Amino acid sequence: MVKQINPDPGKVKINMNGSYTNNGDGIGGIVKDEDNNMIMAFAAKVNSNSNSKPEAKTAKYGIQWCSQHGFNKCIMELDSLIIIEMIKNRGTNNLKIRDTIEDIFY
Repeated sequence: MVKQINPDPGKVKINMNGSYTNNGDGIGGIVKDEDNNMIMAFAAKVNSNSNSKPEAKTAKYGIQWCSQHGFNKCIMELDSLIIIEMIKNRGTNNLKIRDTIEDIFY
C-alpha cells in the first residue's frame, strides 16, 4: 500500500526528480500544500555532465522557487540520497555538482 503523507500545516512539500539519459536530461517536480493541493509543477530539459547533476538541478530549482515565493518551510522529497546529503551538508567536494549545490544557498 502506498500512502501520500501531507506536510504539517504551514509547510509545503516538494516532490522532485531528475533524469539523465542518452536522449536528454530533465528535471521535474510538484509543490503541494498541507491539503495536498498543487501550488506549482515544473518540468524542463537541462544539460548535464553526470547522472547526479539533474537531481541537483531539480533540488536547486524547487528550493529556490519556494524561497522566492515565500514558502520558507518546505519538506523536500528527492530520490537521490547523495544529493540530499550534499544539501544537508551545504556543499560537496564533487566538482561536477559543487556549483549547483552552492547556488541553492546563495
